[in-house]
Amino acid sequence: MLESIIDKDTASFSGIYKTATDAYKAMDSAKALGEFISDVIPQAPQSSKAPAGASIICLQGRELYQYKKQEMPLDQALEAFKNTMKSAKLDEEKKQRKLYWMLDPEISDYPFSKEQTGRDIKEITKILSNDHPAAYEKYQTSIELFYAYQKVLKNKKDIRVLDYGGYCGIDYASFKMSFPLTNVEYTIKEIPQVIKQSEAFWNTLPEHKISFVENFTDKDRDSDILYIGSTLQYIIDEDWKKKIAELANLNAKCISICKTYFSPGFTSHFTRQVFGRDAENAYAILCRLFNIDDVINLFESLGYQLLFNHKIPPRHKFDNMLELKIDYSLHDLLFVKNEAIC
Repeated sequence: MLESIIDKDTASFSGIYKTATDAYKAMDSAKALGEFISDVIPQAPQSSKAPAGASIICLQGRELYQYKKQEMPLDQALEAFKNTMKSAKLDEEKKQRKLYWMLDPEISDYPFSKEQTGRDIKEITKILSNDHPAAYEKYQTSIELFYAYQKVLKNKKDIRVLDYGGYCGIDYASFKMSFPLTNVEYTIKEIPQVIKQSEAFWNTLPEHKISFVENFTDKDRDSDILYIGSTLQYIIDEDWKKKIAELANLNAKCISICKTYFSPGFTSHFTRQVFGRDAENAYAILCRLFNIDDVINLFESLGYQLLFNHKIPPRHKFDNMLELKIDYSLHDLLFVKNEAIC
């Protein structure tokens, strides 16, 4: 039974997955491993909190990688893993601590939170009231949107912006306060839960031309800027090239891809992006770390030219391939439609 659950592909134990299905299989593997060692180490009574004075082993579904890379048969790898757990238990007992196992944060769907949206709306309120610290901090994360407006669109007075995954509109607020004389029509694609709460807020401010949609349509074509702020990596469709082509076919003059993780020099793959600073609040999202050249080449084949590529320090924790060193880097990319280049 255990062998049917645990994927025999070495990659499934490494934290790097070829497909989204492989990533979910790894979590099934973690659960199976937990059950396998339960006669040695019990599961933590609560999935998110360790008992007082206890030690925790977080299973991630890649624990057998060190054995598999040695080409050890699966049954031997399992026994070797259990023996390692027995030794770990003895070590903890010497310190008078009990050892438990729990699952590392499982892959979850989009972690919509009314509380998070509420906090962002408070930040928007600060920005719109010209609270300079809040506005300046947001300016630092929206700078590529501003760059596209100033350098490519030459500060034109009437613009249309599409924001792919723009949450509740904090980038719009930052833009509007930075360029108050600009007439901007701003459309955000989001999930229904975010749309409902965001619209309730913005409907109290009818002077702002901001709207929310579940999907872009033909009427959204030919905008000035398509802004993809830290959301490209969450396109997990199997045919990702088709998804990007759909975005490019909206025919925006500029496409600004902001604060997005890539894996330069390594093939595109899936991994888990872990959020939260402690086990109680941690959660994981499945994301695709693109090879940056694949993305640039695709956009160029779709009629866009790369204007700049800015690399900045990474901010989030990812599962890694253990001993294999992979450069996860955060990039800002700006593409311009070929015919829009003067």
